[in-house]
Amino acid sequence: MAMVRRIGGALTLLLGAGTSALAQGAAQLPAASNWWSLTAHVIIAPWATVLLLVAGCLLLFLDLLTPKTWEWMGTMGVIAVGTVFAAHVTEGTGGWIGIVLMLAGVGLLLLETHIFPGQGVAAIGGLLLLFLGMFWALGGGSHAALALPVSSVLTVVTLVAFFAYLPKSPLWKQISQQMRQQSVIGLAAVAHQNPMFLIGKSGLVLTPLRPSGVAEIAGARFDVVTEGDFLDAGEPILVTHVEEGRILVERTTETVPAQAVSA
Repeated sequence: MAMVRRIGGALTLLLGAGTSALAQGAAQLPAASNWWSLTAHVIIAPWATVLLLVAGCLLLFLDLLTPKTWEWMGTMGVIAVGTVFAAHVTEGTGGWIGIVLMLAGVGLLLLETHIFPGQGVAAIGGLLLLFLGMFWALGGGSHAALALPVSSVLTVVTLVAFFAYLPKSPLWKQISQQMRQQSVIGLAAVAHQNPMFLIGKSGLVLTPLRPSGVAEIAGARFDVVTEGDFLDAGEPILVTHVEEGRILVERTTETVPAQAVSA
């Protein structure tokens, strides 16, 4: 559902940008004083079209990787792509039918991913409509035939280079560490509010359990009670059940997952 909301938001912004651009482009003003006409004339140049399409596609793709429903990258991506299509429509090199075909393509892709997954027919039809819509919205002909392949290749190459370098970069390591810490904090908060959440979770003994003591589970410290033998610090444990506010644990031979140990 989050993906549906993202795509729906993108389509809404795309339609809004296109409608606003057409209204401004149709204004009865001298060409020299109509800022949108001047801007659109620059945007329809092949180099500007390719640049904005690549930037927009990259921003949209990166936004879909984020855990939140919608962020600034998605908005900027929609603005970049929508501005390209609106400029071509305003300058008469493209038509609204292209945008309609693109919306139909997105609709078929949503059917494939959320209603009829695994069939493939809707996905193929959706991709074809998307390509035809973009080709038509860019005016067709040699200009669109150049802009679409070039922007697609540049986008793919940039993404491949990005993901090849990203895991090795210090920035990604820092982001990954922050995400792990946030995940641990979230698990700990849930566990403190509802101890039943800990059932089945593994952890480590921090103080000897004789039979009670302290253990680390889901990245947080809890007072626990061992059901069997006394346990020494450092031994792995498993939460078996929660009874009258007491967290009951037992020794386990399973490997303690990373999220059970605080960062």
